[in-house]
Formats: sequence, structure tokens, C-alpha cells
Amino acid sequence: MSYLDLENTTSPEMKYILSDENMTKIYRRIWIALAEAEQQVGLNITDAQIAQMREKCDEIDLDLINKLQKRYGNLTIAAIEEFGKVAPLAEPIIHLGATTNDLIDNGNLIWMKEATQLLIEKMLKVVANLRVFVDQYKDMPILGYTRLQAAQPVTVGKRAAVWLQDAMFDVLALQEQIDGMYFRGLKGATGTQASFFALLDGDMDKVEKLDRLFSQKLGFQKLMPITSQIFTRKVESKLMSALAGIAETSQKVGNDIRILAMLKELEEPVPAEQVGSSTMAYKRNPWIAEDLVGYGKFLITLLPAVFQATGQEMLEQSCDNLAVRILSIANIFKAADTCCEKLITMTSGIMVYDKIIKRNLEQELPFMAIENIIMEAAKKGADRQDMHHILKEISMETVRRVRVEGLDNNILERVIENDAIPLDRADIERIVAPEKFIGMAARQVERFIKEDVDPFLSRNGVTGGTMVCCNTYKNK
Repeated sequence: MSYLDLENTTSPEMKYILSDENMTKIYRRIWIALAEAEQQVGLNITDAQIAQMREKCDEIDLDLINKLQKRYGNLTIAAIEEFGKVAPLAEPIIHLGATTNDLIDNGNLIWMKEATQLLIEKMLKVVANLRVFVDQYKDMPILGYTRLQAAQPVTVGKRAAVWLQDAMFDVLALQEQIDGMYFRGLKGATGTQASFFALLDGDMDKVEKLDRLFSQKLGFQKLMPITSQIFTRKVESKLMSALAGIAETSQKVGNDIRILAMLKELEEPVPAEQVGSSTMAYKRNPWIAEDLVGYGKFLITLLPAVFQATGQEMLEQSCDNLAVRILSIANIFKAADTCCEKLITMTSGIMVYDKIIKRNLEQELPFMAIENIIMEAAKKGADRQDMHHILKEISMETVRRVRVEGLDNNILERVIENDAIPLDRADIERIVAPEKFIGMAARQVERFIKEDVDPFLSRNGVTGGTMVCCNTYKNK
């Protein structure tokens, strides 16, 4: 198996949406909708013809289509002829009045809508998984980092709530694209609807009604008022930009998990038989996290090709950018699907090592507590400036001890032992309790879940979390 082959990482559901079989079924759905709409506006199309098209919709001979395409050099003609063989009653009216882009462009919008809906469903699983994780660890203090340097503590749940919020934004962006997606409809060879105008004897009202009926039958309420032979490719570029949000989230989660794994605080789910290295038997590489970053990067690199293809359409249509559009868009969906699958796996079993988290926090927290110690000593009658001078000296010596000598941070013991500082061990332990330094973290998470996440999941038909496992390694 090739590690870099997207076919090996794309889900069966996405593969099917992109398959020749599904595309052929979509084309047939288009022809059925066209026939039904044409019948409704008065063309001589019988119920028997439509019934046979429906009955034979799934009876597909892909080998015959391929043979016919090679013969004619035209996929549309090949697909029409093959459908006519299995639905002979309908053969005279299949594709009646339509041009190739009435088929292909509308077909592309249909499969992209289906694929986007699949990704929404997968990202909702990610949201549900993270909701459980965030709630479980909302009040577990962990060292925060800004610019990858130790900073004020946060909580495990608060940090993961950033991932959760990003995943929700991705769902909203994708849903917005589906809800606002315009359909090309029946516009003919150059967008003038001339063929349908002629077919309906110049009745403009009927042409417009046909366009609306056809689009509604295929699940689209918004109809592009203006097209050339093609629909504006901005529809695609806007959708691809929304898909890039999944890549952004994937890279953020992947990079954070990689750093936390290096710190030995959190770790991705690790199969029992996973081998990290062919030589270093102890290694457990963050493969899922690395893949999230890698596939996210790959997806984003494809965006310029889509935007270039949009900008390089000439007049009513040109096909010199067809290959880059098809290859880029298909691979963007495959990469987004791979990212979703890996996000689901990642968020289904993040491992949390609470003792390491506590140890790392204890190494840095005493430095952050110095100002609080000064204030508490001043409350007990000590001179604030004297306390500042003493604690600065203790701090600098401790920094040297930790960084130069590689010893543990013993600043608190030195503070307790210093007779000039009027604080005992109980005072110091109370001052440096980790929960004193996490501010509103737990409250923020609670409100976020209650006011945003749970209503969001409920609106999308998701109740409760789907977390497979959520492991905290305590007393191990």
C-alpha cells in the first residue's frame, strides 16, 4: 500500500460519491427531472417514458459507456445512448433540449453538495467527540504556552475548546455553502436558453417555469439568474475555501497534539501493536497528528489551482483549465474527507497523562506565583520593596539552578525557609494552588457547552457525545 495514495485514505462513502457509477446515476436523475419538468410545461412526454427511466435508473453498464465514449469522443453522447438501451421507451426524449453543460455542470453541483453534506456529518462527529473531552477536562489545570514559552496556566478542556470551536465554525461554513448554493439549471449552449425557447415555441414564461421546476426536483431552491455555457466557477472557489477550513482545523489540532505528545502530557490514540520505529523500540510516533498536518497542507496547496481556473475562463467557456479544476476539486474533497476521518479517530480517544501535566506545571508555576507571594507577604506587614528584592534574588538563583545545573525547581522551599518572608508552608501551598491561576477557564467552558455547543449539536440532530474512550492515565 502506498502511504501517499489518497485512494487508500479516502472513505468508501466519499469514493462512491466520486465514482463513475454515482456520476452516471446523477446524470440519469437529471434526465428524469428534465423529462418530468418538460412534461409539466406541456411537452409530449408520456408517463410510461418517465416510469421506465425511473425503473432503469440504477441499471448501469459502465463498460458500455466507456466503449461508446472512446468511439464518439463524447461522454454525454455515450451516456445518453447507454441509457436509451436500457430504457428504450424514453430513448427519444432523453436529454431533450439540453446541452452537455446542462448535464455536467448541474451534475457537478449535485455531487459536490452530496460530498459536502458527508463532510458536515463527519465534522459533527468531531464536534460531539470534543464536547465530551472538553467537558471532562474543563477544570484540569495545565501549563499554558505563548510563543511556545511557558505562560499562565489554562485547563486541558479550555485548550481543547479552541479546537471544538474551530470545528463548529467549519460545520457552519460548509452548511452556509450548501444552503446558499445556486444551481445552474437549464441554460443551454451559451446561457441564453435558446434551445428551450425554441422547444417551447417562444413561450418565455414556460422556459422560466421549466428552469425552476427542473432545479427544484433536484433539490435546489436557488437558481442562477445568469450563466454563460457554465455556471460561474466562483461557486466552486467559495466552496473550496470553506473546505480549507477543515484543513486549518486539522493542522491546528495536529500540531497541538504533536507538541503535547513531546511534552508527554497528551497523546493521540495509540493501537496496542503500533510500531514507532524499526530501531527505537520505545518510540510512539504521532502519526495521526502528523497526517492531520500533512493532508491539511496538501489540501490548501490545491486552492490556488481552483482560483486560477476560475479567473482563466474565457468568454462563454473554455476547456484549457478543465483538467486542473477536475483534479484539484476532486482531491480537495478526498483530502478533506481524510482529515475528517483522522479527526474523528483522534478525538475518539485522546490520552491524558495527569501526573506529567502536574509535574510540568509545578516546574513553572512557582515563578508565576512570585507576585502573589509578594502581595501576601505585604498583607502580613512585610515591606513590599524588600520582598521584591529578596524574591528576585531567590528567583534568579533558582533559574540558574534549573537551567545550568539541571536540578528541580526548589523556589518554594527556599521561600518557606527564608525567615525574612512572613509566610509558612500552608500559606505558600494556598497561594500556588493551580486552580488559583486558571481564571475563568472552567466557567468559560461550561458556558460555551451550555450556550453554544449543545444547542448547535441539537439543531444538527446530535444528542450526547460519541466519544469512544477518553483516557486519563492516573496512578499508572
